[in-house]
Amino acid sequence: MKRLAIVAMIAWLPAAASAFDRYAGLAEAEHQPSDLSKALNLVMSTATPDLYFHTREIMVEDYEKAAVNKALAVNLRSAEYWQTTDQDSKSVTPDRALEGCQLRFGSPCKLLAVNDELVQLAGPLADHDMPRLSYSGGFDPNQLPIVKDDVRKRPDIQTYLSAQRPKAIAIHPIGQMFVVSGSPTDKDAADAALARCDFASGRKKSDGPCYLYSLNNDVVIAKRHTFPSMLSP
Repeated sequence: MKRLAIVAMIAWLPAAASAFDRYAGLAEAEHQPSDLSKALNLVMSTATPDLYFHTREIMVEDYEKAAVNKALAVNLRSAEYWQTTDQDSKSVTPDRALEGCQLRFGSPCKLLAVNDELVQLAGPLADHDMPRLSYSGGFDPNQLPIVKDDVRKRPDIQTYLSAQRPKAIAIHPIGQMFVVSGSPTDKDAADAALARCDFASGRKKSDGPCYLYSLNNDVVIAKRHTFPSMLSP
């Protein structure tokens, strides 16, 4: 009986080895980096060579898993990356990524990828200074940076021009906006908008602070006021 069991086991070993080899091959294939992953790792290692490789790989993996429409930008001055996802359309995604990146890090950024395509680069990465972040005219919904269409269409945004003064809007680089109106003073309005924005849930500390977008009907985003507001008393 023992001899029969040994013979059966010997006969089973090649099939088991073959099955294991097939499984190992499949597992290895499943963990092979995609073309996008390889390209992004190469571009990012060149753009920010001091970034720890494991951190870079996590960022690339997170980007690959992110919802379309998405884009990845880099701020070379700070050696930091900025990602935007789930935008209204592919056509608006690059500008919103670059606007969010520039607002977060304080200087123009470079676009690396949109959805699963690397940006075609003819030479060194080009900085993109986003004009809506230097706009300083009257409040105009068409000049709003970063935010999605559902934010632009909100009643408090659409009726902001006629809202009671003192009033203010705060904006976060990920595209959130907070409106305050009818405050006792301009400084109260600015502080309240910035506080509501900064203490909103659902953000990481690395996403950075909020900025004062408008005070009354004047757009002041270029001044980069943060909380507590740096307005004169």
